[in-house]
Amino acid sequence: MQARSINWTQMFMDLERTLPVGVRVVRIEPKLDKGIVTVHFVVGATNQEAKLKLLKSFENSASFSHVALISERAATQPGSDPLTIEFVAEYSNT
Repeated sequence: MQARSINWTQMFMDLERTLPVGVRVVRIEPKLDKGIVTVHFVVGATNQEAKLKLLKSFENSASFSHVALISERAATQPGSDPLTIEFVAEYSNT
């Protein structure tokens, strides 16, 4: 089974180091295909500055690469994250 070759503990440790203050993970969906781990993220951010720090942090990460923004939505309901960002990134499993 392919999923066993992902080091889940390491991936979450790398993710914790990469996420800036003001950003929280809402959903994470890793997928392993032909040896490449692609991770689909949905995160909540407190503001535009936190969003920009998030994208820059992922772009500068040694563990995550090929970051592609899918969508960004402003809050429509009170109590939800001010921004919801959906993006994908490749995770280096080494």
